[in-house]
Amino acid sequence: GGIIQGPVMNLMCGVPIKAAAATSNFLMGVSAAASVLIFLKRGLVVHELAAVMVFGVLLGSFVGMRVLYKAKPEKIQMGFSVLVILVAVRMLAAAWSP
Repeated sequence: GGIIQGPVMNLMCGVPIKAAAATSNFLMGVSAAASVLIFLKRGLVVHELAAVMVFGVLLGSFVGMRVLYKAKPEKIQMGFSVLVILVAVRMLAAAWSP
């Protein structure tokens, strides 16, 4: 969903690209947090792996925040465009493979 939410908010709703990227990321985090509660309750989470992943997410969020603050909107838009094209190619390849 996040790969679609950012560009849709920017292009169709007129939200600035930086705000759209941040909002899209936040929405994915909320979805992930809700899902992890279900997996935790069922005992399907490897705690050691989860701890490493939480550290990576926190580190990535701080780095991403600094990059987003300093980056020009045109560069962010170009990055989103490349990412959407890559995802589309992978989806089409998966749909055509047996």
